[in-house]
Amino acid sequence: LLNLTYRNLLFNNSRIILEGEISNSPLLDINYLKYFGDGQKYSLITGYYYRNTGIPLIEEEKTVALYEESQHSYFAGVQAEIRTNQIFQLIYEHERTSLRPEIISTPNKTVNKLNFEAHNILFKFEHNSLNDRFYPTSGSRHQVRAKYRTSIKMNIVDEPSDTLDTQAGDLNTPPSIAPSVFDQWIFPL
Repeated sequence: LLNLTYRNLLFNNSRIILEGEISNSPLLDINYLKYFGDGQKYSLITGYYYRNTGIPLIEEEKTVALYEESQHSYFAGVQAEIRTNQIFQLIYEHERTSLRPEIISTPNKTVNKLNFEAHNILFKFEHNSLNDRFYPTSGSRHQVRAKYRTSIKMNIVDEPSDTLDTQAGDLNTPPSIAPSVFDQWIFPL
C-alpha cells in the first residue's frame, strides 16, 4: 500500500493524494482538493479511481472461468464545510467497468465481454462528533447519501460454444435514485 500526499503542489491551499496498492488486485486512487473562500470552507474536488480484480466463476467446487474486472471512475464536484464537523458534497461521476474472461472451460454459452458505463450525480451530507478518529469513546457519526444515476449503458458480447458467431446486446436502463443512511453512536460504558 502506497500513499503520497502533497500540499500546495499545483496551487496554494490545495492538496493532492495519490494512493495505490501493488497486489493481485492493483488499485490507483488520485484525489485533488482546492480550498477557496473565507476560512477555506469551500473546495473543488476531483479525482480518478482504478481497480483491477480477478473474479473466479466456481461450479461444483471447481473454478471454470476467471474474469478480469477493470473499474474506472472519474469525478468532480464541490464540497462545503458547514461547521468543523459537518460536510456537504455534490459530485458528478462517470464510471466505467469492463469484464473479460481470462480462461474459459465451460460448454455452455459464456460472456466474452461486458462493458458497463454510467453517469452519476452524488449528494452526501456527513455529521461527525466522535471524540477520536480511530478509538472514539463518545459521540456520533451520521451520513446521508443519494446517488442519482442518469442512465446505465451496458454492452454484452457473448460467444456460443457451438458456433463461431458472436452475439452482442445493448441494455440501457432509465434513471434511478439510490439513497443510503449510515448512523454510528458511541456510548461509554
